[in-house]
Amino acid sequence: MSEPHTFWMVHCPELGPPSRRHDTEALARAEAERLALREPGKTFYVLVTTCAVCRSVVNWTEDLDPCIPPF
Repeated sequence: MSEPHTFWMVHCPELGPPSRRHDTEALARAEAERLALREPGKTFYVLVTTCAVCRSVVNWTEDLDPCIPPF
């Protein structure tokens, strides 16, 4: 299953790293507002993904001699 390419997170530096993804900006803004009301004086940032990278390299070796241990 592939993950969505764009998602939003709410971050308050004083409370640690964000832990929940939001599927829309509107949901993230609503969450930021809810948290700001619960934590007066703290600033909540709405973050959006701009890109992603994943390293995925597989190297196959064929025709190994079964008489030679692999380690």
